Amino acid sequence: MFDTTQEVLSDGRIHKYRITGNDKPLSYADVLNLWQSSSAFRSFFITLLSESPFLAYRWETPALTKTTTHGLFEFVLHEAPGLERTVDGQTISAHFTDDDIEQGITVFENLGKDAILVVPSPRGSWNGYGHLAAFIRNAPAAQIDTLWRIVGETDAAGTHGCSPMAEYCRGWCFVASCQNQ
Repeated sequence: MFDTTQEVLSDGRIHKYRITGNDKPLSYADVLNLWQSSSAFRSFFITLLSESPFLAYRWETPALTKTTTHGLFEFVLHEAPGLERTVDGQTISAHFTDDDIEQGITVFENLGKDAILVVPSPRGSWNGYGHLAAFIRNAPAAQIDTLWRIVGETDAAGTHGCSPMAEYCRGWCFVASCQNQ
């Protein structure tokens, strides 16, 4: 049902992905909808991320606007070995929750109030929460699935500080880490 094409760039340090569904390229709007509504798609996507050859990576998508939401969905994984270090659990710990509502996924503004963060509250060793690759490979499956559902809901709802998909608003997904500098 879902498939991907992968392009290796920058001497293998960057992998670029495009996803198809039923042999048709998926748009950003398609992916946002599938993250929200399809456990099969979320499972496919999570497996894709978990199978990356990189021990640690940054995950990025192009900027999203009302105009680009129907464009081709693509993302890159940037190899980021520098993310493999001691996790800083204190920086955003005030936002974490111990309850099981939404599997401990929290959504809040960054300090500059120009981005919305979708963050998993640790449910085990902090080492499974230092960067996206560690989270995808070590966190509880239900929490990983819930994170992607909420990423879809958050992006689609336009909760990054403006009305949903407003023409002038730029949103993007970038996931790196919670680390000591």
